[in-house]
Amino acid sequence: MASESLGDAACRLPAMVAAALAGILCVASANARASTGMEAGDGCTDTIADLGIVGEGGIVITGVSHFPTDRLGAPGYIATFDGDGAEIWRDYSVDVTPKHVATTPKGFYLAGDNTDVGDEDGLVHSIAIYYSTMGSKLAEKVMSNAHVLVLTSAGTDNVYALMYATMIDIYGQYNVFHFREGALDDAWFPNWVESPVGEFALDLLLGSSDRAYVVGTECPTDDCYATSNTKISVFSSDGELLDGWIFDLVPLGSEFVAAADIGEDETIIFASLVWEDPNPNYFPDTVNVTKIDGDGEIIWSTTDPEPTSAHPIAVRATPDDGAIVAGLTSDTPVAYFIQRYLASGDKGWSDSYQAGSGSWYDLSITVAVDNTANVYTASNPASDVVGDEDCVAGDVLMVRKYGNAGEVLWQRAYCGDSANADERDARLALADDGSVYVAGSTFVEGRRDVVVLKYDADGNEHWRTFFDSVGQCAGVDDDDDSAGDDSDDDIDDDANNDNDDDDDDDDASCCGC
Repeated sequence: MASESLGDAACRLPAMVAAALAGILCVASANARASTGMEAGDGCTDTIADLGIVGEGGIVITGVSHFPTDRLGAPGYIATFDGDGAEIWRDYSVDVTPKHVATTPKGFYLAGDNTDVGDEDGLVHSIAIYYSTMGSKLAEKVMSNAHVLVLTSAGTDNVYALMYATMIDIYGQYNVFHFREGALDDAWFPNWVESPVGEFALDLLLGSSDRAYVVGTECPTDDCYATSNTKISVFSSDGELLDGWIFDLVPLGSEFVAAADIGEDETIIFASLVWEDPNPNYFPDTVNVTKIDGDGEIIWSTTDPEPTSAHPIAVRATPDDGAIVAGLTSDTPVAYFIQRYLASGDKGWSDSYQAGSGSWYDLSITVAVDNTANVYTASNPASDVVGDEDCVAGDVLMVRKYGNAGEVLWQRAYCGDSANADERDARLALADDGSVYVAGSTFVEGRRDVVVLKYDADGNEHWRTFFDSVGQCAGVDDDDDSAGDDSDDDIDDDANNDNDDDDDDDDASCCGC
């Protein structure tokens, strides 16, 4: 699934947990954006929501551009670039706040939320848009009263979107929509409201056996903080419920699934927030990591005492049957953590470093694993972490590659052109040839834009490109102008694009949802 910030992760949890973890942070997040010029009406600002790989080294990005109040435009955009970083096409007519993009052999699916499409109650509606590889908008579907959580394709023509219902009378219901070549198949409507509080979907995993796994949290009583369990429902590709498993991993406490992934052998690994002494006024005590097989049998499960007050954001299965768990702690200062688990469930290695100075709610980390179990992370740490003489202040965009023993094989950092230009929205994608694409929002000449950098497997930078909406902001129709400002390979400086972190427009409807 797409990378995300802690704000995204918190908002994918049940409402009461999201409120406990992030409710007050919505205000801090809004203040942080205002201080960096990211509010609509302050000028043209762009941040990134998602990044994907297309074909032989191309990329697709999506996000939101904020224009001045006297020139309101469609909030979303999508743009594609070739293997040299030159822009191929862009589309600003995305009437949705993009959150995810999924690539298929024939095109791209973009999904996000839009409060303008719908009823008088202002409920959130999701929109999915299907584009050809050359930018033609082939289909658009509105999914009423739903908030998009996951969009995934597993590299095939079949694309699945996991939604949760935003209508109060069906609170706790989730919907799975199945797309194939631009058409919307019949939606599945599994209803998890089987208890006083209900059950809450968090993630959708696609297995190699053409099965889909919906991972979430079940509250068997009316007090989720007293007792909550993990539930995984198994569906066929046509929506038939095949099986379901419930796991009570913390019998005397409470657990909420925060991230999950599926391995090539159909094993599932998920990480959960754990309250051993449940209290909604406090951050979780620690993290539980569990691995199950394709039949729902537990292979191993561990509740790790370190780090404390931790929130997992990303989980990745590794090709040697282990796992990587990464996230943030609520320590002072806030820190990133990365933990490696072996096939046995034992901890192999761990790393932590100081996170950036921005709102805890905004900070993000993305994880990828190659076919030899090397680990890549992209994050926004404080400049002190990287020790780069070119990045002496503010927060940076950093990518690290770890070897099998946890050694840092290489590290690269990027910082904007302003002394207080904090980098945000770290995104990472790993290509089959070992190329590493890193993206984030940055400052260029005092304006928040998007930067994308390409590295090879050894950490050598091949190119960097900046994307902005200056032409669109000024009222110029620049859809046909190729863009791409490359400082390394002399790529023509003609493309710019923009996007906005999933949370910029979603915070109001998502936090404490």
